[in-house]
Amino acid sequence: MIPIVANGLAANAFEAAKTGFGLGALSDCISCHVVEERNGPFYLELEYPSGGNVWDQLVPGNLIRCVPSDGAEETLFRIDSVKPSLSGRITVQAVHIYYDNRWYFVRPFTAAGLAGAISGINNRDIGGAGAGVPLATSGNLPSSISFKVEYPRTVRDLMMGSRGSLVDVYGGEYKYTNFGTRATLCAARGVTRRQGIRYGKNMISMEMENALAEVYTSVYGYYYDSQTGTYVGANYAQNGGSSSGMNSRFKLVDFTSEFDSVPTAAQLDAKALSYARANAIGTPQVSIKVGFVPLHQTLDYESISGIEHVQLCDTVPVVYERYGIEITAKVVKTDYDVLAERYRSVEVGTRRTTLPDFLRGVSEKTGVSVWT
Repeated sequence: MIPIVANGLAANAFEAAKTGFGLGALSDCISCHVVEERNGPFYLELEYPSGGNVWDQLVPGNLIRCVPSDGAEETLFRIDSVKPSLSGRITVQAVHIYYDNRWYFVRPFTAAGLAGAISGINNRDIGGAGAGVPLATSGNLPSSISFKVEYPRTVRDLMMGSRGSLVDVYGGEYKYTNFGTRATLCAARGVTRRQGIRYGKNMISMEMENALAEVYTSVYGYYYDSQTGTYVGANYAQNGGSSSGMNSRFKLVDFTSEFDSVPTAAQLDAKALSYARANAIGTPQVSIKVGFVPLHQTLDYESISGIEHVQLCDTVPVVYERYGIEITAKVVKTDYDVLAERYRSVEVGTRRTTLPDFLRGVSEKTGVSVWT
């Protein structure tokens, strides 16, 4: 697809950007790709010739419309920064429009469950604050757990921050509606694919990382109130039912903030067991990055309607007999070439943290663009 640039500052910017050619088609675009991670960054990077047909419209605040992944519908990205270079081209970074929620905030409130939490985030406002891109839910999420905002926080932080966010409290995976104008927290965003990625069929490259440095075999939970000196320890260390074949490695987890009053050892056992299962304690953190050709785009398979599109959060089989790899894992990151209409790569397994990821995290939390 040829990306479209549209006015992002008009009162009806979203609606106007959904159709037509906006401010112009980026037909002379040099490169354009979209990266999306499960419950994480979602951004576009584009190279364009200086002095191109619509280069003067590529300014911060304007919108870019394109297809972000194989088989997906068009969505919108807001230009975040534009960098010129000596090579006669500009580099444009744009973030998905749900990032607009980093500019909106929510006042403190308490909700009895998930429905109240979503309502509070969407509507709790001061002078027009609250969710800019409204939130919704889908699927069987643990809806009865209470939700508390103790101090003013941005909507994006409440969506997927590390502590006390919707994802932290209820789990789930975010999916965005057509054009991205609503964010839905789904119990499971993806589907299970049968065909997957296989060497000799559609796999063209592979990188594998099997990290054992931070693998623990068991979790031991405790409670400690520093003001009163009250300490309660769990009865047992919990492994969540997994077995790693490693020597024992115990992870200490402080569950003090999880309780309003002093818990029993049995309650700490239950917390530790839940934590162990949720964090796959005892399981080596495997990440596989693969490049593959979508079979539905090849001549051999173009007439077969059942060939599947692989998308973020789908569960796929990955088979490479030469290295003894045969796993079924979730797609946690996609990198899609918008112009070529194919993935540059996908990652399955456990997402790895890199320096660029860290810097982007700083940008998201502070609101200051930090790109590498």
